[in-house]
Amino acid sequence: MTKKIDFVVPWVDGNDPAWLAEKARYDHLADNSDSEINVIERYRDWDLMKYWFRGVEQYAPWVNKIHFITWGHVPDFLNVDHPRIQIVNHRDFIPEDCLPLYNASAIEMVLDKIPNLSEFFVYFNDDMFLINPVKETDFFVGGLPCGYFEDNPFYSHGFGNYGRMIFNALAIINKHYDKHQVIRANICKYFSQPFLSRAFFHTLLSSPWNLFLGIPASHMPAAFLKTTWNKVWTAEPQILNETLHSKFRRSENVQQELFRYWQFAEGNFHFQKMIGRLFSLTDKNIEEICNEIRKGRYKEICLNDGHVENFEDSKKKIQAAFECRLPKKSSYEK
Repeated sequence: MTKKIDFVVPWVDGNDPAWLAEKARYDHLADNSDSEINVIERYRDWDLMKYWFRGVEQYAPWVNKIHFITWGHVPDFLNVDHPRIQIVNHRDFIPEDCLPLYNASAIEMVLDKIPNLSEFFVYFNDDMFLINPVKETDFFVGGLPCGYFEDNPFYSHGFGNYGRMIFNALAIINKHYDKHQVIRANICKYFSQPFLSRAFFHTLLSSPWNLFLGIPASHMPAAFLKTTWNKVWTAEPQILNETLHSKFRRSENVQQELFRYWQFAEGNFHFQKMIGRLFSLTDKNIEEICNEIRKGRYKEICLNDGHVENFEDSKKKIQAAFECRLPKKSSYEK
């Protein structure tokens, strides 16, 4: 890669009294039909962001710029004057008539509007961490974003709002692309899964249909071309605009998977095996997760907040595991 690669990560301090007071004024707009939309797990802070920055400094020192998206608050530890950090307030790139937002999917609709964002960027959630060295070619090869593709007829979108948004994205892709045509043009990419693997057979089994049947969501740092946003906005302005104006996540929305799927449908990607692992945090698997962090068997790890009742104790255990893995203070800290 001769081009510069940026990282983008949104963050919210779910303990900020000012943020909580503002959000409380709009809670009545949340979709009460989905119990997962406006619960504490969507916003509570595990106090792990300093390890996100430590992981970036230790394992991705080549990053050009980190665009840190925030409602207005920043972590107490953060060195905001670091030359590689750009603090991005929602007001810097989101239209005024959409604010305030408590919907990460809405924010994702206009990531391309972040000031000074590189054409090549990797989008993180604040629960995705680097725990081993990554190279630029883990994210971009030959100017193309890397991604794991599989057409899985058994992939369940789920019946919650998130699953419906994934289905919405897939429907849009099938509206604009004929799978048979794009596979013929890029057959080696679409069948790059290990030969005779389950993923290979899933894609082969789906091949008679001219529709994409089920592309698994990544739940991992995802590589994007900024120009993909312009293409999707040109093709589907209505649903993107409706999502952008949704203060809370809604089943009618889409999210960043749509842009990733669009790159797949264009053939505008470089196939790559999964280099990370997703964990859903529960009381039962905290010890397993801590062991994975200490061992560092993967390059990336996502700790999706689940139903953890003993939150404070679990948080201390996760922090201790990260401290073991990343004990050295980074230059991103004061």
